[in-house]
Amino acid sequence: TAEAGWGFSGWSGDLTSSNTAESVTINGNKVITATFTQDTYTVITNVSGNGSVVVSPEQAGYVYGDVVSVVAVPDPGYRLQSWSGDLSGDGAGQSLTMDGNKSVTAVFATETYSVTTDVVGSGSILVEPVQPTYSYGDVISVTAVPSDTWQFTNWTLGLSGITATQSLTVTGNTNLQAVFEPITYGLNVGWTGDGTVTVLSDKTAFNVGEVVTVTAATGVGHIFTGWREQLSETLFSTDITATVTMTEDKSILAVFTPITYTLDVNLVGSGSVAIDLVDVTCTASCSQEVSYGSVISMTAVADSGSTFTGWSGDVSSAADTVTVTVTSDVLVTAVFTANPQTLTVATDGTGSGSVDSNPAGIACTTGGGDCTHIYDTGAVVTLTATADIGSVFDGWSGACTGTGICTVTMDAAQVVTATFATVPPGEFALAVSLDGDGAGTVSGTGINCSGSAGADCTNTYPENTVVVLTAVAETGSTFTGWSGACTTTSATCVVTMSQAQNITATFTLNQYLLTVSTDGKGRGTVISVPGGIDCGLDCSESFAYGTEVVLTAVADTGSMFTGWNGACTNTSGDCVVTIDQALNVTANFAIVLDNFLYLPLITR
Repeated sequence: TAEAGWGFSGWSGDLTSSNTAESVTINGNKVITATFTQDTYTVITNVSGNGSVVVSPEQAGYVYGDVVSVVAVPDPGYRLQSWSGDLSGDGAGQSLTMDGNKSVTAVFATETYSVTTDVVGSGSILVEPVQPTYSYGDVISVTAVPSDTWQFTNWTLGLSGITATQSLTVTGNTNLQAVFEPITYGLNVGWTGDGTVTVLSDKTAFNVGEVVTVTAATGVGHIFTGWREQLSETLFSTDITATVTMTEDKSILAVFTPITYTLDVNLVGSGSVAIDLVDVTCTASCSQEVSYGSVISMTAVADSGSTFTGWSGDVSSAADTVTVTVTSDVLVTAVFTANPQTLTVATDGTGSGSVDSNPAGIACTTGGGDCTHIYDTGAVVTLTATADIGSVFDGWSGACTGTGICTVTMDAAQVVTATFATVPPGEFALAVSLDGDGAGTVSGTGINCSGSAGADCTNTYPENTVVVLTAVAETGSTFTGWSGACTTTSATCVVTMSQAQNITATFTLNQYLLTVSTDGKGRGTVISVPGGIDCGLDCSESFAYGTEVVLTAVADTGSMFTGWNGACTNTSGDCVVTIDQALNVTANFAIVLDNFLYLPLITR
């Protein structure tokens, strides 16, 4: 009989058989051997689901009593549910004691996981699809949804980064955490002009709807105008202390306007004053609006024939250039002294007559009178020759020619001779003169009288000769009528030479309207030289034909001049127009943004 784990394999010796029980006849000594062999067993493993079974030690066979370790190893996403066959229960690691062939089956089931959510701040997490649990490897969509006036900032658990919507592959139980914070806005506070601003808060970022108080303090020489947003010209408050409701990032300006004073420049004599701050040259007494604190440099330039002698008023100096800092109205006078020049007049010819001057000083007659006079350099002297009865003015020589009016500019010593001739018997002299501020020509037989040098304005005619004179105005002038021997306003004068005759033709300069306007988001004024336009207030003026008008654009504080349109198109400097028709000019001004106090902006 074999013991457990062993098997009978047969008899040998005096008995040969494989039967376990045999009979032996004793007929002598017998030697019988029973042979036993040890049994071997196998372990067969099976799996249901995804996983494997590890047997240790791993060998082809086992003998009775061997202890074999059996471990169930689930694949990722699976778990051991139970054993069947020669094992039971749900323990992953089991032992088999070998007392026979063994067969075991490890049953694996799919693992499920939970996804939980948590938030810091105010908001929620949207998980799609919505399920109580998820299998290993499931891909779900996760979105951080902020509450009103809050914003998502980042993930801290389960996911990372700042992207609100992400995909999550489930590989285990997962807790998601999203961080939300209140939406905040930045406030930039700046100013124009001289002053300071204070934000009554230590914060650099403000919640939606939060009310922030700002206050302004004016600098010396300035006044507070109000508050406006950076890109707007409209003031939203004129109170020194204002409030701002934060509904977005904002930039605001406190507007400080310099107190404006008047700079009056008077000129005595012949010269000009250049004012650098406003880029204006005063050729006559002028006024400029200037701001408090402005440092103004003024340079006096004497005209040819004059000498600058000094400043008086609020500045006392003999230097050509002076500087003044504006803290109040400024009045200065630049004094120029003309250098004297001598005008000498002589008479000549067979006739007689006289020469008179305007301005006075010359009253020269044939054979005597006051025939020399000293004039200031640059003075314009008009000489008129008048023939005595029986004589005719025959013409000028020296500084003038012709028989018209002699105009002499005293830029040097000048000598003029008036020649008078005797009128032949039976003839009479006709003298034509021009008057008025305009220009023109009178023509007729023997007469071609104009304001030009060499004009022929006198002639003699036999008694009772009928002379027809025609007046023609030059461009920019209008003929307005005759005086003397003719009194009509017709362009034609008919005179009968029954005696010596004097006729005057009057021409006047045409007047044209110059209109100035301003445009753009900035502000400023335009002034003219000669005066008449101060726009802002007075934006149109009539000027005589040929007048050169200089327009100067002066930008207000916080604005800048950007150029001209219309009769001028330059983008900087003065606009210079010569009046020959009605003209329109536009000065453009833009806003200047500067002096900002920047607080950090919070971006989201």
